[in-house]
Amino acid sequence: MRKLIFKVTQTRMWRWLLMEVIPYIRFSMYYTSLNGWDYHRAYNLVEAGDIILTRDNKKMTTMLIGGEFTHAALYLGEHGWYEMCDMTHESFRKCHLFDAFKESDRVAIYRIKMNDEQRFQLTYRAKTFEKCKYDVGFSLGVKTLYCSELIYQAYKMSGIHLDVSLEDLAGLGVDYISPTGLSNAKNATCVYDSEWSK
Repeated sequence: MRKLIFKVTQTRMWRWLLMEVIPYIRFSMYYTSLNGWDYHRAYNLVEAGDIILTRDNKKMTTMLIGGEFTHAALYLGEHGWYEMCDMTHESFRKCHLFDAFKESDRVAIYRIKMNDEQRFQLTYRAKTFEKCKYDVGFSLGVKTLYCSELIYQAYKMSGIHLDVSLEDLAGLGVDYISPTGLSNAKNATCVYDSEWSK
């Protein structure tokens, strides 16, 4: 069964489903549950280098990914028209913290202790992934990336220790770092969670 699943994930059909169909399936036409007050609380706390973890309970991808969080982004600080970056089915994206809130039912901010030079290196490294495509095979490396891997690789290439354990992707024998796995980093501190205000 494991070999069959692995073969399916290597097909063009799988890529098409993952890139063109699954990301657009929602189980509600209504808005996600976060509001402006949640956003402003987070905006006053966030710092460059912070890991933004989110969950949208109404998306098909949330059901497939599972876990407490289903998407990850890296806050870069204010850079003109964007503040953070992430990997989506559309590949590398520069966006605002607001985008994380308008697309989520839950947002949490995790912080790794670092100095200003490390913070600079981290945000610089993350921006070097701009030409990378989305990794539909979920394999570790920097040629293609998925959302939580972008953060994992940016920290790794910056020489900042991110104390996480890799998981086995769906029992396929493939190392994987999930958004929930990032939240479980032993040296990460949660500085904000929208669940706290509920």
